Amino acid sequence: LEAFQPDVVVSQATAWDVHDRRIPEHGFPEWTYVGDPAFDEYVASEYRAATDLLTSTGARMVWMLAAHQDRPLAPMTDPARIDRLNEILAATMQDVPNVSIADYPAWLGPVGSAVDRRRRVDGLHLTEAGMQEIVPWLTTEVLRLDASRTSS
Repeated sequence: LEAFQPDVVVSQATAWDVHDRRIPEHGFPEWTYVGDPAFDEYVASEYRAATDLLTSTGARMVWMLAAHQDRPLAPMTDPARIDRLNEILAATMQDVPNVSIADYPAWLGPVGSAVDRRRRVDGLHLTEAGMQEIVPWLTTEVLRLDASRTSS
């Protein structure tokens, strides 16, 4: 960060963040996951710590919400877990200056829809078309953050 000095940092919550975890050194010796109130607090603190670090050189930040996946149901694809993760992220960043939330799931469209299939043919990773289409949308999200920064 010191060497690069970014103006904007974009990060994304993902299904990996809702995977079952054991983190004994942080008070979770047994398997747990998003949805356990104590673990939710831990996840929020980790997002906040990452944000504090990534904006420590003055960068603005855009967090992209996690998207549901068009994959067989498993703990890390559970829509309820993804929704809870997004709630945690949005609440944690709500009053953080120079940080905004980008609604990546809304941009993708309904899971399995024609738009979603064009952008994520495998239900998870962006296709070439999806990568081309995300640039103008994400640029708008970054500029929206910049506009809110200059108007306040």
